[in-house]
Amino acid sequence: LLSYSLSQVCIDEWLNTQWQVPWVLRALAFVGWWPLLLGSLFAAASIGEALAARSLRIAAPGIAVLGAIALAPPIKVHGEAQLAGIAALHGTSTVDLPHSVPEGVDLLVWPEAAIELRPLLGEGPGKGAVIPPPLPGASLNHLIGLITSLPNGLRQNSVLAVESEGRVLASRAKRLLMPIAERRVLVFGRTRYLLGSRPVRLDAGRRAIAALICGEGFSRSLAAEGARSGAELMALLSRESFMPTDGAHDQLLAIQVMRSVEFGLPSVRASHGGHAAFVSADGRVLARSGRTRNGLLRWDALRGGQDLDFRGRVISPG
Repeated sequence: LLSYSLSQVCIDEWLNTQWQVPWVLRALAFVGWWPLLLGSLFAAASIGEALAARSLRIAAPGIAVLGAIALAPPIKVHGEAQLAGIAALHGTSTVDLPHSVPEGVDLLVWPEAAIELRPLLGEGPGKGAVIPPPLPGASLNHLIGLITSLPNGLRQNSVLAVESEGRVLASRAKRLLMPIAERRVLVFGRTRYLLGSRPVRLDAGRRAIAALICGEGFSRSLAAEGARSGAELMALLSRESFMPTDGAHDQLLAIQVMRSVEFGLPSVRASHGGHAAFVSADGRVLARSGRTRNGLLRWDALRGGQDLDFRGRVISPG
């Protein structure tokens, strides 16, 4: 409780390890994070003490709690249609760009700091601002992560909603800077970016999106803000090349699943150095890319997941 109240970040809580347990996900959607977490820990402590004392009576309360969790009702699936028509970019380069976009895609979600472009742009409505088209000649909208500059010389880590010809609809900057890597903690690291202040919701491609930048995906409060704002889905724009192992990347997927279930929002992740992923509001991983090749991941109910390279060739089923 103290860790969350100070940092607003949930990275390693025990509950995240249960992301593939269907009845835990159902209970999360039904009662919420803290009741489920505390109930589960109570059950574990009760049963552990009962085993140590060899007393079934001591285990009874814990067994009752587990039974109640297991009886949580099914999650009402909704919002998956909003994922159709979206492609999520994943790759290891900021200069190699797609040569084509899959047919039917009307919104491309890019990673954090996706390309080497530093537009002079503040947060908020675009007010006529124009940047070079992210993909010249492609008729689609973009949700793209860029480092933006301010007139005073400061920089922000931003996400922009951009039309095909480069007109900026709106932008917001990162509000949760990661310790040491992005902000100074005591004598360690340095503060690299000016903190953002705009709401997490951005509208792009006829969709209301809770647009979270990398480590903001750890924050339950920002995901909750997006859900309250009327967002129909959550987009995570990430840079994950610093994550050394497959297990670490699986942990990021686990957190994405838990956020989608808790707040009832399907989600899409675009990543530099990591996996792109589509997750439903009931916690199913609909599609997930590899992490060693450049590509565009898409998903729809008819075709399922497709992972295509930047020339439109299939990499894997998704």
